[in-house]
Amino acid sequence: MIYIQAKRFENSIPLSTVYQTLCWIFSGVLLLLPFAYSRKLSSRLMAINTSIVNFYLLLSVSHEGLFVVTLIFNITCWMIIEFQLLNSGDIQITDYSFGRESEEISERLTLIERGLSSNDFRRAFFFTSYIILAFFGTGNIASLNSFEVRWVMCFTTSYKPFVITALILLKTLAPFLCVGCTFRAVQHVTKAPAGYLNVIVLIYSNLMGIQLLYNVKNTGSWLEIGSSISQFVIVQVITLFIVIINQIAKILTETDAYRLTESILKNRKKYV
Repeated sequence: MIYIQAKRFENSIPLSTVYQTLCWIFSGVLLLLPFAYSRKLSSRLMAINTSIVNFYLLLSVSHEGLFVVTLIFNITCWMIIEFQLLNSGDIQITDYSFGRESEEISERLTLIERGLSSNDFRRAFFFTSYIILAFFGTGNIASLNSFEVRWVMCFTTSYKPFVITALILLKTLAPFLCVGCTFRAVQHVTKAPAGYLNVIVLIYSNLMGIQLLYNVKNTGSWLEIGSSISQFVIVQVITLFIVIINQIAKILTETDAYRLTESILKNRKKYV
């Protein structure tokens, strides 16, 4: 569909509304697909990353899709390295689940340090670095000059500012979700306290914000002044995004459609 729509766009042929409708349907299905998978760590992460990559491709031109694949490969290697550094013996990473592990695995996991350690600062630093990379990896999305009409050609061809803005925000959020869900997996594998890790991440973000605040210029060319202000604003927005992304990643990784439906039906039977 992407290839056909791109060719029609290049040849100045009206884009097919059938394909656009199919893109909307596929996007809705892709966003809900991870909830249908088991909460096994490897299975759920694969479902989330696959859904995000396919959705991102519908909003991409040129090399951007390769960037997301490379980003997922890097953060997956990061998760595996963090697991190997634990020296957890005969426990495999495939034994982990975002739900409750079996009693045998839980007994073996109790040997892992659960308190805050110096390693948690490293994990928070890598998470912050990957968040910044996810934002700037495909170019300066914050600049209106980098906006491409072809980004949304699979969804709409008419001027609909609210729809286009929502699609671009979702495109910006997609790599963040890959990083956020992997960070949730790292927290789960290492048994690190999630609250403390999030606070450390916010501390790193605030330190960057303070540094950029002192670099804001009120003299020189308008380009230098605007660039210094935009850098500070971007860091503050990323800090807000981190909090939102952690909550969305928690829902994506821990929500099970089957268990949720079962609990709703049980509650309904009680009231009946």
